[in-house]
Amino acid sequence: WGGGNLTAWTVESSATGEDGTWRTVSDVTDYVPAIESSNYANGDAAKPMALLSYTQTGVRNLADTLAVQVDSGATLDFTAKTGGQTIDRIVFDVSAGGGTLKNVAAAAAGVLEIVDAEGALNYGQPLPLVFDGVSGTENFKNWTVTVNGEAVERELVFRDGALAFNIPGLVIFVR
Repeated sequence: WGGGNLTAWTVESSATGEDGTWRTVSDVTDYVPAIESSNYANGDAAKPMALLSYTQTGVRNLADTLAVQVDSGATLDFTAKTGGQTIDRIVFDVSAGGGTLKNVAAAAAGVLEIVDAEGALNYGQPLPLVFDGVSGTENFKNWTVTVNGEAVERELVFRDGALAFNIPGLVIFVR
């Protein structure tokens, strides 16, 4: 690949990473990017590329449950997967903001990993993730929450279309 736009690829997944366990998730050929992207800027050293969004028709062979990382502005759209996609782990940087998850189901138990390098997490506010077509929202209460790798004693709830922390006890907001 000569530093231009990537036009073809195969995505594979494996639950264990061992030989013989890899399955093709998606094949893409003749892709034309909607936004120009490059690994180089003004002659600087190579910079990592970021997947801004992923929507692919004909998704197949995905694992029953997936761990996903949701970057600011990214959209993970599982509409093409019949029945949606069950997720059991979400990772995102609350300081940068979250992205959108489409057509997903919350697993019976899972982990929400929050990176909060800037200290922007406000336990009283909804988390900056957008859900479009989510099921199993009652399962979020069984998920473990970590902030910067440390477990926190917070119960997740899904209300008003967003994930938030259930704050026990009396809470008074004064404006």
